[in-house]
Amino acid sequence: MDAGKQDSRFKNLIFDNGNIVWKAVQKRAFLQSDTELAELFMSFSGTVVLYKGAGEDGTSGMQHHTYPALIKNNDLVTALLKGGKATIYRCDTTDTDGCLNPKNNHVIIISADKAFKSRVVKLLRSMTEKIQSDTALSDDEKALLQATSLPIYKMLNVQVAYLKDGNLPDVEEYADVIAADILYQYLHESLSIIKASVAALPYPDEILSEIEPGIEKEMDALSLQRKNAYGQLAISVQLIQQTQTIERMLAGDLSSEFANTLSWAKGLR
Repeated sequence: MDAGKQDSRFKNLIFDNGNIVWKAVQKRAFLQSDTELAELFMSFSGTVVLYKGAGEDGTSGMQHHTYPALIKNNDLVTALLKGGKATIYRCDTTDTDGCLNPKNNHVIIISADKAFKSRVVKLLRSMTEKIQSDTALSDDEKALLQATSLPIYKMLNVQVAYLKDGNLPDVEEYADVIAADILYQYLHESLSIIKASVAALPYPDEILSEIEPGIEKEMDALSLQRKNAYGQLAISVQLIQQTQTIERMLAGDLSSEFANTLSWAKGLR
């Protein structure tokens, strides 16, 4: 339980009051400018609100209210990644110290072009174009690089260099892997932040028992999804490489045949 406190990545993300996950979400560059997406992410992980007041037993001090992940209520992962209908927490206030009384009855419909994967696709396409033109990345593109553990920029650079001839790589399958990885990282970090933030409270294990199982279940499902996406991407990359190798071989054979034809034609003169 002390792991979060000892991890330097979370030293500025340990809170002793307010909506723990909402505060952490507001520090993520790719979520700061989109309230609904931030609420969607919070609904995905769940959160704990800490406040000073009187408890049910009449004692005063730091109290808590747990808001479990809404993953059981709807197909939240599909809606988040690809679009669809979802029930999410809607914040009462949306400033950094707000969202103290979120309600879980807000239904949204996410169109495919507004889904998280689509956002990733658009950013990846823009990044590949900028790699070709040697142009600086935008703040949103830099935020995407920081949000995942994958070496995205290196992967895109290699693909752009490999394809050559002004062709751009197909980023759809990259987006599947990256989107799943970002969600996994988000859940892992959210759980670490919650653990560290409630560690000093009375009965921290009781608080965690209300939220940790849901997060861990989602992480297991995402881990499998991420593994499948990795496998599909590896197969696609291998097929592309094999196709390009065959194309180069055919081009070499055709060039050789053309040269032989020219030599034969010259011999008829």
